[in-house]
Parts: sequence; structure tokens; C-alpha cells
Amino acid sequence: MDFKACTIGSGRPDLAIVTCLHGDEIVGRRIYNYLKKKKIRQGSVLLLLANLKAMQRKKRFIKKDLNRSFPGRKKGSFEEKLARKILAKIKDCGYVLDIHATNSNIDALSIITKRTKKVGYFLSKINVAKVALIDKKIFGGKEMIAHAGAGVSLEYGPDKSGRNFMKIARDIDDILIRMKFIKGRAPKLLGKVHYKVVGNYLVRKGFVQNEKLDDFKKIRRGDCVGTIGNKQVRSPSSFYPVFLGKGRYHKTLCLMAKKTGK
Repeated sequence: MDFKACTIGSGRPDLAIVTCLHGDEIVGRRIYNYLKKKKIRQGSVLLLLANLKAMQRKKRFIKKDLNRSFPGRKKGSFEEKLARKILAKIKDCGYVLDIHATNSNIDALSIITKRTKKVGYFLSKINVAKVALIDKKIFGGKEMIAHAGAGVSLEYGPDKSGRNFMKIARDIDDILIRMKFIKGRAPKLLGKVHYKVVGNYLVRKGFVQNEKLDDFKKIRRGDCVGTIGNKQVRSPSSFYPVFLGKGRYHKTLCLMAKKTGK
């Protein structure tokens, strides 16, 4: 099997929790094994360990980023075929939680691809302060949660190996308590700060990032964001950076975000 799945509780699952869409985010395996042992008081939860082959090879993906391969193709690449199978598995779940780890220093971030009443309800059960909307203009709508009824990705940094395990486990337990899958007392919810990702900050070969930059610390127009050789590179606009440093996407400094009211 290209992915591993199990259901905890009884009845048709209304929540799916997906880990290891990226094989190098190995904390996902610990989360999957942790959740398998949960005693569900009512309803059921579907657990998925997504890209087993990439995980076993300690690679992010085999042929193509799995989280840029949805809804998948029957005769596509390995990840496109896998995406199709995963989507068929989670399609009847009302809510999908996608767990990720990053080397960027973001602490914790909820990512959504659309704003609906159901997505808003799901976010209200998640005790993570920062929320970023990344619509299909940025990655083409190929992320898994873009094809879920109500999907949220949770990103944790700055480590992929498992240093964040306890924090991730606590946050998921909190969600399960608030959605009444398990018993317990949830802590007071943090206030939400909303962002919208408006683009990628592309950089040329040889670019070296300014070490003083930090995720979600506002970059203002004219600020030095790095250097190419002896020449300073200055930002042409003001924005909040997301996924800086070792967690950045290929050929970019970061994603560019604006604060929004909601």
C-alpha cells in the first residue's frame, strides 16, 4: 500500500487527520502512532500516513510534491496516482486536518485555501493564533485541502524531525476535545490574526537572505532583504514574510502576505 490508514472510534469518520504528505516531515509518523492509541468517546476519526514510499526513503517526494498533485490522475506520476487514492479515502469526511512541519521559524500556522462557514467553524476549534489564506492563484489549487469540504493545514516550525511533537500532539488533542471526540478540558482559545498570501518573492541566483528577517515580522518597502554579491536587494513593497530561510520554496525568499481583518 502506498499509504497507511486506520479509523479510531466507530461509525463513518467525519474528521480525517493526514500526516506525512511530505516524506521528510517525519514527526508525522510519531503523530500518527500517537493518535492510533486514542480512545474516542463518540464518532470516529480517519488517520492517514500519506506518502509511505517517500518517508521510507527519507525524501520529500518521489517524483512530484504530493501536496501539489491533487486531485490526482489515474495515469499520472507516482504522487498524482497517490493523490487520487487519498482523495477517494477522505472524500466523505466533513473536515480534513493536514499536519506539516517546516524548517522555517513560524512556530505554528493554520493555512486555508478558501473561506466558508464550515472552514470558519473548523478554525474556531483550532488553538493556533496565525491563519493564512493561500488561494489557488498561488499554488494552482493543487493542495490536498483545496479539494476537501473543510480543510486546514497546520504548519509547525522550525524542525521536521520531531522536536515539535509534544506541541503538535497537544494542539490536536485540543481539537479533538473541542469537537467532542475525546474527553478533556481545552485551554482558552488564542485570538486569531489573519493574513492573506498575495504572492511569492522571487530571487535570483546567488541571493543571500538578510539574517535579521523573521517570519511574520513586517518588511517595509525599501528594506534590505538580502544581497547578491556586494549589492543590496531592497524590497519594492511592504508585506509580511512567510516561510523564510531553510523552509522557503525553491527560488524564492518567502511567501508575501498582507494582514486582513478576517
